[in-house]
Amino acid sequence: MGHASYIVTGQFWTQIHKKGILDFLFQPKSKEGEIPFEIDKYRISVDDCEYRIKIIMRDGTRTNPADFFKNAKKLIFSRVFISGEELLKPQFAPSLEEAINWFIGKGFPKDGDRHTSWGKSSQEKCAFCERLVSLPFHIKKVDCLIIYSQVPDHNEIVGWRVSEVDSALGIGIPTKYFTIDKDHAVIKWTPSKKKIICNRCAARFAENYSREDLDNFIILEEI
Repeated sequence: MGHASYIVTGQFWTQIHKKGILDFLFQPKSKEGEIPFEIDKYRISVDDCEYRIKIIMRDGTRTNPADFFKNAKKLIFSRVFISGEELLKPQFAPSLEEAINWFIGKGFPKDGDRHTSWGKSSQEKCAFCERLVSLPFHIKKVDCLIIYSQVPDHNEIVGWRVSEVDSALGIGIPTKYFTIDKDHAVIKWTPSKKKIICNRCAARFAENYSREDLDNFIILEEI
């Protein structure tokens, strides 16, 4: 399916709560130092969905897009997910604001399904002492999925999800794994030549090595 990319700019974490979502998306050109993120827009017909896309209704029941457009009196849903993805990614929310809130752990829908939150940082291990350190990240890309039907009339629904994040370690893809009683949110980072080191190990390392040697590491605060 084809897609188009859009650039949305702004100091997201502070401004999203001060402005409406439309005001935020269409504010004037960003100032230097503000964080940009992209929106990748995809359109897919119900005829091409088959049964890979599942729609979760507000009461927790599940349906496929064809049945949804045929039977739903109002085109209202709780969330959408794609089955069989190579990496398990966040589910699609009905709005961009909800997608961001769910990602950071706020305002989950009450449809009886389990929830996963990625927060604003991930836990990584120091390369030397293996203490856990906090790796902050920001949103780099959001997917916008439009599912539409032409018969008997044109109808469509739009879903949103965070699909990429960025940090000192590089680009990461939000994914998750399951245990019996919990879904675990993780970030799959692209391979990096630099290693993570906690600030205590960095201080000890600096006593015996040069500052140039430290440049080969990403120094982070312990959790």
